[in-house]
Amino acid sequence: FMKTFFKHWLTAIQKIELELSLILILLSVWSILIHRSEWIGYFNSFYFSVITLAGIWYGDIVPHTIVGKIIAMIYGLIGVPLFVVAWLLIIELLKWSWKE
Repeated sequence: FMKTFFKHWLTAIQKIELELSLILILLSVWSILIHRSEWIGYFNSFYFSVITLAGIWYGDIVPHTIVGKIIAMIYGLIGVPLFVVAWLLIIELLKWSWKE
């Protein structure tokens, strides 16, 4: 039921806009949480958030506190699938526009 509801309710562009908005909100919130829990600079916390969200995980910045590790685990469980869905929506839109 929900799949057909959302399929008819949102266009492809609206889905991508919604997904990217959620990603930006998630990046902002998690950057602030990492900054507060790990006491690293805003740029480094944003960098850590982007690298984690993209699934790259360089390992140059890692959480050291228990709170930071918990935040990173929750962020990975929520953020990485959200990022993958955003890419899948963009690929779907490109495939759809390529057929025309």
